Amino acid sequence: MATESPNLDDASIEPPLALLAQTTVDPADFSRFAEALRSRFGAGVVVNDTTCPETVRRYRVVRELAERVDAMIVVGSRTSANTNRLADVCRAVGLPTFHVAAADEIDSLDLNGFSSIGLTAGASTPSAVIDEVDRRLQRR
Repeated sequence: MATESPNLDDASIEPPLALLAQTTVDPADFSRFAEALRSRFGAGVVVNDTTCPETVRRYRVVRELAERVDAMIVVGSRTSANTNRLADVCRAVGLPTFHVAAADEIDSLDLNGFSSIGLTAGASTPSAVIDEVDRRLQRR
């Protein structure tokens, strides 16, 4: 089992290989990983992309939103792999990104100087938490 793009030159793996996606993996990461394996092993690799369609949509929307705002707030548990990856996607485009687990964390953030702030959340974040974060942001 691998969790990041492999350094295939150092990997001691041999075909046949099967590549499966965790349902909440970043689709771009999965594609790069699959292409690296196919490039090295060709037909000896079977790829089964089981990425959740909602996850694919969420990553696409977050990337699009990140291009239009000055900063992002990502809401969700700090132990959620999905939420952490969403924050990483925002940071990867060079956007100041704040990861909060609850609305009461909003007041401690230095959001001065940002004219537009995007808001997204991990797949497992309850709607009530997202709504409360949004309300808290609107009051600032």
